[in-house]
Amino acid sequence: MADQEKNKMGRPTLYSPELCEKAIEYLKEGASIEELGLELDVGYTTIYRWMEQHEDFRQAVKKGREYSQGWWMKEAREALRDGKFNSTLWYMNMKNRFGWSDKQESTHNVTVSEAKQKVRDADSEYKY
Repeated sequence: MADQEKNKMGRPTLYSPELCEKAIEYLKEGASIEELGLELDVGYTTIYRWMEQHEDFRQAVKKGREYSQGWWMKEAREALRDGKFNSTLWYMNMKNRFGWSDKQESTHNVTVSEAKQKVRDADSEYKY
């Protein structure tokens, strides 16, 4: 009841379940969440709020983002033979838009005495 009263006090929502299909179709073209907001004539913060409030919309946007990533990957695959393909720009777009990251190397710090012990342990396993 409190939610209904709260909605009556504020501006009515522009959300409708039909927006789920629109979101999928638009994101399928490689669009971002911000572009989706532009297409639906709402701010991207509204898109995120709708995702929190409406499970069907959240699932639609999730599916649409997967399609969007696929669209961008297909664009790159098809453009690889094109001498004008800017792989750096494409890669930065993928990192920023889809959270891609460079492989992180992990390092292990070992003291000299620990390293010597590891060598001794390994030597003791072998009979010469």
